[in-house]
Amino acid sequence: MLAIDNKLPFLITISKIIQFGTVEFLPNRTQTQVLAAILSAKKLHSARQFTVLQCHADLEFEPLEDDLHDNGIKLNLAMEGEHVPEIE
Repeated sequence: MLAIDNKLPFLITISKIIQFGTVEFLPNRTQTQVLAAILSAKKLHSARQFTVLQCHADLEFEPLEDDLHDNGIKLNLAMEGEHVPEIE
């Protein structure tokens, strides 16, 4: 068993259908940095002929909704007090 917590910020993604995951270190949690990490994950999927059309996320990602939409991604937000079980 391995349990760790290092308090470093990472963006973790997992594709529901193909179970393809990514992990990217975030030097900071600014909207610009988080958006860049999401778009990097989208690019990795595209390189493998998969298209990212939707993103399911907690409410903390709400400020990125317009930017994601501009990049062809519909943001589906979990309600307050709920989580996205695939990534929790």
